[in-house]
Amino acid sequence: MPSSNSTSPPVGDASPLAGRPAALLPVAAPGMVAGPLDAAAALARERGFSCPPPSPGVIPGTRRTTIPAAELGGVAMQLLEYAG
Repeated sequence: MPSSNSTSPPVGDASPLAGRPAALLPVAAPGMVAGPLDAAAALARERGFSCPPPSPGVIPGTRRTTIPAAELGGVAMQLLEYAG
């Protein structure tokens, strides 16, 4: 059970994220490991999403595509495939 003395995280201008530009945050952004990625992207498009063709990911050995935030209630979803 949480302690009644616990503190709340800072909000508004006091938040450490307040000065950051709007972007996906690695910890806060949902993602799915999808394989094969081409099939997952095709299924997303079939269901009405407009994810771009998969491209090399930032993590070496990965490919990725993203379903735009505007199509998911304000939170983008990254689909990720590990090669090998």
